[in-house]
Amino acid sequence: MRCRIYLSDARGGAFLEWGHIEMIRHTVNKKMDPRKMFAVWRIDAPWLPRTKKGIGKRMGGGKPSIDRYVVPIKQDRVVIELGGKISFAEAEPILRVVAQNLPCLADATSAEEMAYKRERRRELEAANINPLTFKYFVQNNILGCDHWLTAADRIYYGKLP
Repeated sequence: MRCRIYLSDARGGAFLEWGHIEMIRHTVNKKMDPRKMFAVWRIDAPWLPRTKKGIGKRMGGGKPSIDRYVVPIKQDRVVIELGGKISFAEAEPILRVVAQNLPCLADATSAEEMAYKRERRRELEAANINPLTFKYFVQNNILGCDHWLTAADRIYYGKLP
């Protein structure tokens, strides 16, 4: 059995709620042929609590109760994979519907295309001759940027792990 993987990856960060995950599940289950395809989730179940005060409530009174749970997804995060004995032409319509209904910009890509993008990004970074990069600014605290940087910025220099 030859397995090809096709992905729906997020091009921007967002919070996926229960409804988004159900939409993905329904879309994939409805359009997927289980005899020759399979799908793999690449995100966790919603775990981050979000609170909400009722409309018309006065301010104060402490933190409100939990309204819903969400799962945060970062940029370039793969949400779902489709694989099996299928071509990209068969998987793309399914993943495109999923990508259009996500709360962030997303794209239906193949694993080869993602590897090419990753390699291209490395080549561009290696070919950059400009010494003024985000990493340089962080390491040398240019313009006092240390004041507004997060711990993740200091570790990953504005890129994802």
